[in-house]
Amino acid sequence: MRFSFKVGLDGSPWSDVEEMWLTGEDLAVFDCGWVNDHFQGLEGRIEPTFEPFTALAALAAKTTRLRLGILVAAVSFRNPILIAKKAVTLDHASRGRFELGIGAGWMDREHLDYGLEFLPVGERMNQFEEAAVVIRSLLHASTTSFAGSYYRYTDAPLEPGPIQHQLPIVIGGPGEKRTIPIAARHADHYNFTVQKFKEDTPELFRRKLAILETSIADAGRSPSDLERSVQIIVNRTPGMAVDLAGEFIDSGANHIIFFFRPPLQPKLLAELADELERTL
Repeated sequence: MRFSFKVGLDGSPWSDVEEMWLTGEDLAVFDCGWVNDHFQGLEGRIEPTFEPFTALAALAAKTTRLRLGILVAAVSFRNPILIAKKAVTLDHASRGRFELGIGAGWMDREHLDYGLEFLPVGERMNQFEEAAVVIRSLLHASTTSFAGSYYRYTDAPLEPGPIQHQLPIVIGGPGEKRTIPIAARHADHYNFTVQKFKEDTPELFRRKLAILETSIADAGRSPSDLERSVQIIVNRTPGMAVDLAGEFIDSGANHIIFFFRPPLQPKLLAELADELERTL
């Protein structure tokens, strides 16, 4: 089992983000710290929002133990070669501690506000799968050639490569027709997020895992190729979050990520760590 925490980079001053991270570094129960990827606050709110790759570079320099990850970098914000270059740079800067989550991009307002193309959902998923193929190849092959509808590369190198033999690629989401099969084909780690406590149940997670297992078999991969995580938003007491985590562990999760939204509270992170060590 892995336990991690995630910090929203929208809505908090940098000092709060850094304090949460340094607190997590000292809590041995947490294996990894994650950040999200937005250019502005949710629903278009104007509030402090930091860029994730840059933020993690700064946090990597202040830590030695915690792994570092993005859940998830939107391919609608950045070309795949830029994502791969940033990922490799972070992997070297952290001495092999980086994990890369990628997604299609979902918040229409921030795309429109900054003049970024926001494709219809079907096209967006097509673009995302092409990006996933390209990023995986760039990170693990000596050169990449690809001819798709959205990206074209001819013998594109990525030098240096990552420090890690297999820099983990994370793909998350509940979509049964596209997202889960894409994760099964191209990811090392599938993530499910609990958005609504009464609706996103362990039973629903088991349904998603069943579809994931079928998709993995269809892709000719082994079930052991993919980690399975659940992201739980900590908007209640640590005890309730840990109890819910236990239910998802019983349903097949082998990694729990606790997501803290602003206002960030390092004390709450420490209380969560105590509850985890006592209960699980």
